[in-house]
Amino acid sequence: MNKSLLEILEEEKRALRNVENFKYSKDGILEMAKSETEESNIQSCFRIAKEYEKKLEKEEEKLLSIRKEIKEYFSFLENL
Repeated sequence: MNKSLLEILEEEKRALRNVENFKYSKDGILEMAKSETEESNIQSCFRIAKEYEKKLEKEEEKLLSIRKEIKEYFSFLENL
């Protein structure tokens, strides 16, 4: 194993925090779009929300990868 369990868990913690922040930001921007009256501002809000959605998807994939690494780490320990 190249990383300690603590390092992997810290990565998971950062990824979880990022997922939460990206969801919160996306939802906030979409709520802002509801209160906008100008079409250009509404479209800007949707564009920004879409960017947060892309970041969210990427971070969720990273989180799955980290969790797979945690599982592999425990499998490694079981086999010792």
